[in-house]
Amino acid sequence: LRRGSLSALAPATTAEYDGEAKHQESAPTAAAKFADVALNSKVNSVNAYQRALQAQSDLSIMLRGEKLDGAPAAIHGAPAGIDWSRVADRVPVMQRLVTIDRDVFSKLADEQTFAENRASIGRHAEWVAAMGVVLRKQDMPQADESDYVKYAQELTDQARQLARFAEQNDYRRAAAVLIKVHAQCANCHQDWRP
Repeated sequence: LRRGSLSALAPATTAEYDGEAKHQESAPTAAAKFADVALNSKVNSVNAYQRALQAQSDLSIMLRGEKLDGAPAAIHGAPAGIDWSRVADRVPVMQRLVTIDRDVFSKLADEQTFAENRASIGRHAEWVAAMGVVLRKQDMPQADESDYVKYAQELTDQARQLARFAEQNDYRRAAAVLIKVHAQCANCHQDWRP
């Protein structure tokens, strides 16, 4: 479920991106299909397996640079638009944030390691920023809690700073903002971890 949920996250964020992005036309359909596969992965059935195979085929089509056929599908009968609670389950998002944090932390071990991994750090930081946005979406759990939304917004802001500092090759500021991200995560988990 974790990988399926995160597989739906990428096209869902692409679908809502207000600029131009690769696969943007296919993104709503892909998000719905990948979310459907993630939700059905708990079921051991021929239908769930067939949907997973179709999603794999759809991903291959997109990776070849081709457009997916069909109109954006609703996710399990959801109305038009993206139901973020079905696209991105919070637990896998949090698990991915922990994995990214460990990877980025190791790449900030010293200035040379940072300089060699700036592009990767920037990409990870952009994903963290996107996840912070998703956690604040109306359909997500606790999105109506002002303190939770504030934590997620601050996570997004700090991740964007980290991406900018990586691009600027500013090791000291990048390391300082990562410390802020750790504190932000700890504070949020103190209030919101189940």
